[in-house]
Amino acid sequence: MDDILELDLLHATISNLSLALETGTISSVSLTAAYIDRINQVNEYFRAVLEINPDAECITKALGEEQKVTKRCGPLHGIPILFKDSIATLDSMQTTAGSSTLIGTRPSQDAHLVQKFRQDGAVILGKINMSEWANFRTVTGDTGGWSPRGGLAYGPFYPNMRASGSSSGSAVATALGLAAASIGAEKAVKVKEYFGGEGGIPGVIDKYGVDVVAAPASYGPMVSLAARGGLPVIVVPLGKYPDGTEVEYLSIGGKVVVDVGPGIPFGVTFAGGAHSERTLLWVAYAFEQLKKVRQSLVSFNAPKAGLKASTG
Repeated sequence: MDDILELDLLHATISNLSLALETGTISSVSLTAAYIDRINQVNEYFRAVLEINPDAECITKALGEEQKVTKRCGPLHGIPILFKDSIATLDSMQTTAGSSTLIGTRPSQDAHLVQKFRQDGAVILGKINMSEWANFRTVTGDTGGWSPRGGLAYGPFYPNMRASGSSSGSAVATALGLAAASIGAEKAVKVKEYFGGEGGIPGVIDKYGVDVVAAPASYGPMVSLAARGGLPVIVVPLGKYPDGTEVEYLSIGGKVVVDVGPGIPFGVTFAGGAHSERTLLWVAYAFEQLKKVRQSLVSFNAPKAGLKASTG
């Protein structure tokens, strides 16, 4: 690793790392090893990384040999990248969305994003901590960078800094220089664009074969999605808003309705593509059996679930 000891990983960019790999100043093997050392040095406290790819060394060696025979695939060839734990990777790593219930889960295929990175020669270095279920764990508020699998991720700028956000590990890993880049997810700020853009969620369902889209039940985006796209929706009740809950109103079609208030039921909405009713019934039933929610409907304090809290 002598060829990389002088490299400042904290401030290294993909551009200068790519140039160093192109010129042979460093190798992808030594670069990946340096990032793994960096993770091992700081991760016990910051808890940004859940898992390091056990095949990373083999991957980098193969990429190095490939570079000797042919040219590099592009600027990402041999560059170590970390991925949020909700992004599926077809390898020896787990994809759990931070949840203990999914420990041991290995997807049957790469996410489309991961496929693209692999095609460009990137090294899938590991999985990053996140708010469990991307903040869909609770209706009482987000989990602020905590997951049962990885614990609470801390930010690097002052002691006990709470990382927050569902992509907490991605942000912390980037700030600490634990990889050349860290991939998170953004579905909170761009709600209007995501639902109203070309194709939107219905387009994604068709193009990538998505079986089910889950979100908290409300009069908001999911119902709007179903209405606009003519998609089937099934709602599994979870409970009701407790007495004393502040009433919140929503305008739909020029009419004002109560969205949140005492005694108003809430739950989880499952939506799918056209003619997916059978699949939705299976998923909703499995969810009910897993949670046994119909047997124990209870009130929660001040639920604030929304698209940001469920898919962020």
